[in-house]
Amino acid sequence: MATRIAVAWLLERDWQVWQALDREMPDYPRWLAKIEAAMKQVKASGAQTEKIEIDPDTFVAWCKANEKKVGRDSRSQYAAQMLMQRLTAH
Repeated sequence: MATRIAVAWLLERDWQVWQALDREMPDYPRWLAKIEAAMKQVKASGAQTEKIEIDPDTFVAWCKANEKKVGRDSRSQYAAQMLMQRLTAH
């Protein structure tokens, strides 16, 4: 079984909210190009990516509950945790 890598997947319709939460967020097309390139690299290494769609409100609540700063690292941690929950539920 190939290694699975969680990808924090953000929806374009939520982009204004994401940019308000994280001042380091680029515009959506730039983010999308960057994340898709990273996913191609992961796939080339033999691992699989799994998109974990993140709702901004749920994510902010998770950050507060876990005393995490809202940002890229926390989004990655959240996505990894959600993937683990998904995998252990099946």
